[in-house]
Amino acid sequence: MKRALYSALAALPALLAIAAMTTLYLQQAIDPMLFFNSDAQYLPALYADLVEQGGRLRQWYLTPAPYFLPDWPLYFAARWLSGDAFHAWALVMAAQALALWGLAALLARRYVALPQA
Repeated sequence: MKRALYSALAALPALLAIAAMTTLYLQQAIDPMLFFNSDAQYLPALYADLVEQGGRLRQWYLTPAPYFLPDWPLYFAARWLSGDAFHAWALVMAAQALALWGLAALLARRYVALPQA
């Protein structure tokens, strides 16, 4: 019972932070220059060329940066679900924050002992 209570108390701030971050982004309360620069437009351009315009992957010079592999499938799925780049980035941001919280919770559950009361 206590483990469920601790899990719920740990999840609440994380979910509230994700909701606040996503709301601020969707209301454009954050400076758009943080999100819409040439680096941030790489995946939307790749998606538009490959999926919407029928381009070929071999025509692209893909980046060797490590962000590319985990973000590529996540962005493509979010873009397919949302239909546009603006809302896709909100989904990606929320999914990554949720995954980071889940990993932290998993590590905490595995390596941090709960008080025995």
